[in-house]
Amino acid sequence: MANCAMSNTTIVLFTDLDDTLFQLQRHRSAGIYPATHTPTQQHISYQTVSQQLLFELFYQQNHVTIIPVTARSLRQYHNTFLSHLPRINIAVLYFGGLIWEENQPNPDWQHHVYHSFQQLSQSIQQLSSEIKQFLHVHQLKFTLNNTDGYYLTVRADAKTPASDQAALFQEMIGLSSGEYIHHYQRRNLVLLPKFIDKRYAVKFLLEKQGANLHLAMGDSLNDLSFMQLCDVRLIPKNTQIDTLLFNSNL
Repeated sequence: MANCAMSNTTIVLFTDLDDTLFQLQRHRSAGIYPATHTPTQQHISYQTVSQQLLFELFYQQNHVTIIPVTARSLRQYHNTFLSHLPRINIAVLYFGGLIWEENQPNPDWQHHVYHSFQQLSQSIQQLSSEIKQFLHVHQLKFTLNNTDGYYLTVRADAKTPASDQAALFQEMIGLSSGEYIHHYQRRNLVLLPKFIDKRYAVKFLLEKQGANLHLAMGDSLNDLSFMQLCDVRLIPKNTQIDTLLFNSNL
């Protein structure tokens, strides 16, 4: 198992992916190194020179284990360059809903998450149906997506003013039970069960390996929960966390 191999590792880097190690081309035109691709092999996200250098700084060190921690689904993760690298054997996916270890789900974590889903009084499917009905009644051209049963995303129509987006998202949040939390960034709303959190999955991995130093890297506020578990935190500039801490301009 990968956690056995990690027992001799001195450093572990838990890192977010999107807007941390790479980003969509339209979000940052300086990106030049392809980082993701579509099923038709079209590149969507890119790394800047500085992002590529930062990643290589850690990846080239044999005593460093890199563990991606991302909201991406398994399919979306497989579209990233990291999923094809031989020394990256563990990834935290779906905001922590799945720990992908040696090309299969970690069975202990999978059992824990499955049991937690069984305890929900309002299932993901039920919440999805209620939001779908809300969008229909209000004739909204928002995009609703159920991400493999782990969480829901709602993407607002670009023509909807930001103030209206916030109000509509708030109404959708009100449709969820107290068993759910939400994240809101740009035009996207994410609704997920409270037991789905990057922090819990990272904590599970921390308890199973014996590294001497744990590093964390992330850009958004929802990354803070797992970053706080680690010894050192790396924060890219011009991100949500950077703005919160240093009041820089996005």
